[in-house]
Amino acid sequence: DVELRRVIEVLRQGWSPNCESWPADGVIEWGVLKVGCANTGRFDPAENKRLPDDETPRPEFAVRQGELVMSRSNTKDLVGAAAVVVGEYPRLLLSDLTYGITLSDDVNPAFVAYALRSPDVRAQISAASKGMSHSMQKISQRDIRELRVRVPTLSEQRRVAEYLDEQTRKIDTLILETERFVDLARERRAALITAA
Repeated sequence: DVELRRVIEVLRQGWSPNCESWPADGVIEWGVLKVGCANTGRFDPAENKRLPDDETPRPEFAVRQGELVMSRSNTKDLVGAAAVVVGEYPRLLLSDLTYGITLSDDVNPAFVAYALRSPDVRAQISAASKGMSHSMQKISQRDIRELRVRVPTLSEQRRVAEYLDEQTRKIDTLILETERFVDLARERRAALITAA
């Protein structure tokens, strides 16, 4: 077990100007991330709001490939949700409700993202988060640095992360197939009712 502070090189917080209600592409257009960008454990660049043309962008808050993006504020179940930024989004900015975490070379970012979803660490996040209501909890930078995470050797981290990536891909494929089957079953049910 190590405190996360031992493997964090940079922990930064973004900025939240008033934005448009639709997303930007993050490559040509400027956008600000929403807290939901890491909810599923996979970075979702579409979870952003477009920066208005009259607002001056702040490039120092742009997400970086390979860093962890973590929600600073969310529901009790989702506060502290983290995902690795995959891809280059030079015009996609952290909001003040998201953290950007650059980790040391001693750890694999994908492994740390999975570790942050483990029951032990989720219990720590839940205990550390504070807020006036269950629907809006916040976690501080200090609390994030104090989270205790089990960190095996780097080769073991990579092996675990690759295994979990492979297994979650299989599960995602099964979910998609099941959803298609349910849609088809609904269509057949409707056709049967119409025929009857």
